Amino acid sequence: MNQSKIIITILTILALVFSYSILDPEIKAFERTEEDVIVGVLSMLGNWFLKLLLIGITVFSVIQIIRNRKFGFFFPLSISIMCFVISTLIWYKFETRESSPVILKAHYDGDINGLTLFLRANKTYKLENFSFLGGTCYYGEYIIKSDTIILSEKYPLGIDNRDNIGNKLLKVKEFILIKQDSNGRYDENEYFKLRIINKKSAETQ
Repeated sequence: MNQSKIIITILTILALVFSYSILDPEIKAFERTEEDVIVGVLSMLGNWFLKLLLIGITVFSVIQIIRNRKFGFFFPLSISIMCFVISTLIWYKFETRESSPVILKAHYDGDINGLTLFLRANKTYKLENFSFLGGTCYYGEYIIKSDTIILSEKYPLGIDNRDNIGNKLLKVKEFILIKQDSNGRYDENEYFKLRIINKKSAETQ
């Protein structure tokens, strides 16, 4: 194997590794995102660093193809271009989802922690689970049947918190009840419930 083929092989492998490292967290962000300041900044810097490396592979490959007619560099080049195209599509879809108007917002304030539910007009929801150390945002789709809000995820706060909230929520007056007893009933006197903040939007739903 000559030097050119070795370089092409190495760049192709690097392009695959970098692309996976970039796209995997972006795809997972459709279901959940970590909203910790330090982690968020480090993650963003790491993502941009990988993209800069991928840009370097792209530029180098283009130069080799144009100047030296080494068309084997199309392999790392095509992987890099595909990564940027998919990343752009993911960004566009995420922005489109987040730009949809919020038709219902409800919040639980637990002093050192909090839980906020956003229902959007495009039938997607966002569930923020926060404490003073940061938190996590969970995403999914929902449907409404009468006064019942049904979330698409079986465990909207993740399987580790499956005892805290189910995927069926009940809208009662100015509250969203989120915990059922063993018989599937909701207790209006339960402390752990969401107060509807966005009353006007809630009434239109």
